[in-house]
Amino acid sequence: MKRLAEAIKLAAKIREECFDHTTCDAVNKALKRGLPTPDYNTFYTKSLWQACDEAAEKMGFDTRGTQSIYLLLSQSWNDALEWADQF
Repeated sequence: MKRLAEAIKLAAKIREECFDHTTCDAVNKALKRGLPTPDYNTFYTKSLWQACDEAAEKMGFDTRGTQSIYLLLSQSWNDALEWADQF
């Protein structure tokens, strides 16, 4: 359980750290000029699956580990992290 919790936290960290703030800031400025709201998911340089796969590999899980981490984070990000923080 502890290893899964650590993998969840690591995947979330990887995903959050790959957000392109520079591009997002430029787009937010453009929004003030009336441009349509973008899909903010496009500002991530890694997909959630890639982040989960990287975390699973670093924590010693196989591909089934990636699936479990991805499922938990994609369906209940906050709840999964709250659970992981208990370990």
